[in-house]
Amino acid sequence: MDVGLFLGTQHPEGADVGRALDDHLVQTRAARDVGFSALWLAQHYLTYPDQFLQTTPLLARLAAEAGEMKIGTNILILPLHNVV
Repeated sequence: MDVGLFLGTQHPEGADVGRALDDHLVQTRAARDVGFSALWLAQHYLTYPDQFLQTTPLLARLAAEAGEMKIGTNILILPLHNVV
């Protein structure tokens, strides 16, 4: 059976997002090491006052730690991205 991990990247106002990134890296490595098959992130537009890490750059960074895990988004707001 394949089991994936949804990584919540929404953080309270004033949270240290640098530390949050480090925590996400640790979570990704741990998921990889115990055999999770996929890593999923979401994107939300209006989260004020919470902070939301940018989905696409974060996935790119986490991909380096994910090894053979599949990575993807379960929510990505395409009109917010420049496709050119």
